[in-house]
Amino acid sequence: MRILSVVWGFPRADQPFIADKLIRLGERGHEVEVLCAPGDPALTAELRRRSSGALKIRPVLSEHPPGPTALARLVAAAAGRDATFTRRVLGGVFSRGDRGPDRRWATASALAFAGCRPDVIHFEFANWAASFAAAMPLLEAPILVTCHGSDVRIAPLGDDDQHQRLRRMFELVDRVICVSGDLAEATASFGVEPTKVVRLGSGVDTGYFASTSSRRRLGQPGRHRIRLLSVGRLHWVKGYEYGLTALRLLCGRGHDVEYTIVGDDRGEGAAAVRLAIADMGLGSRVTLAGPCSRDQVRARLADADLFVLPSVSEGLNTATLEAMAMGVPVVVTAVGGMREVVLDGHTGIVVPARDPVALADAVERLILDPQAGLALAAAGLDDDQCHSAGQERLRHPRPAARGARRADVSRRVGARRLRQRLHRPNPRSGDGLGFAPADADR
Repeated sequence: MRILSVVWGFPRADQPFIADKLIRLGERGHEVEVLCAPGDPALTAELRRRSSGALKIRPVLSEHPPGPTALARLVAAAAGRDATFTRRVLGGVFSRGDRGPDRRWATASALAFAGCRPDVIHFEFANWAASFAAAMPLLEAPILVTCHGSDVRIAPLGDDDQHQRLRRMFELVDRVICVSGDLAEATASFGVEPTKVVRLGSGVDTGYFASTSSRRRLGQPGRHRIRLLSVGRLHWVKGYEYGLTALRLLCGRGHDVEYTIVGDDRGEGAAAVRLAIADMGLGSRVTLAGPCSRDQVRARLADADLFVLPSVSEGLNTATLEAMAMGVPVVVTAVGGMREVVLDGHTGIVVPARDPVALADAVERLILDPQAGLALAAAGLDDDQCHSAGQERLRHPRPAARGARRADVSRRVGARRLRQRLHRPNPRSGDGLGFAPADADR
């Protein structure tokens, strides 16, 4: 099957789960192409190595509208790939007489699909997919979109235009994948039909993120300072200021604790975290490790005593599942889908969001009773809800089809079955111009 993945800025250090998934799909014999904006060059080289060059990456998207000259070049290139599709794009845009930046961006984004012949199109994030609502009527393959959390819970807050763009996009797609039941319920506010929604949690490669005998363990003889770890970009949604406040409380109670935060430290939230560290006098206790590779994240997890997730909002935090797969005790906030995968008192400790005292109390409980932490970690390792689905998807790829003819037959049959499963009245049809009305996609 030919799969087209549409994602912003690929690959990125804070979204390793996307790269893992696409590589595994390729190992199963599917043809995978990524339509994206340019990502991290070093990660791109690593990804090509891991996929043996089989993953096709087209970094042709941009968040900025092209100028008239650049747009003309894009039109010429797209016409060379698919003249009919290009004419439909131009007819849909310029017949309305709107040639401003928004329409230039919509045109450039739609032209990026020229020449693509996928059997299925997957938009990796809902807010990014909403930007392509104008192009969706032109796309013939079934369209899937995944909701991860902030894309539907935070992006539209106070932004009626974004809310309407999301609503329009959800009308156009064939399936809406939600990483948690909590997110599945949230899509109802956008008028999403329940029959469109599929709950599919994030998978973890439990062959790669695995507990080993050499891993650092809470209460281990000879250990002195307790090492806390969080993984996620420096953004207010991650609640790091609450984590830092909990750290200060723990130090004030006489515990020797340090805190490492792994994640992109170049965004707007980085300044707030650095200021909090300085104001609380925690400079000697906190390490901002910046973005790390997959191997480096695994090494950090292996060296951690406890994993802490102080977030104020989440869909389903993949780093928490990786920590559990490695046998690291976890303390998380009761947000989003975290309560669905971390069972309080059984596979981890769940505390209220925005409550640094409760967070400090939970960490202190495990510091004072290391055996309780080890029991939680052991239960997390055995929790089928957290790991078995990811293990099945990621550790046991189907063998690729043998022979070109067999591969082609397999692809066509699989695509036909997918279309049959997704068959429904197509809201993308019937628009002669191929684009939504101007007031529906702004």
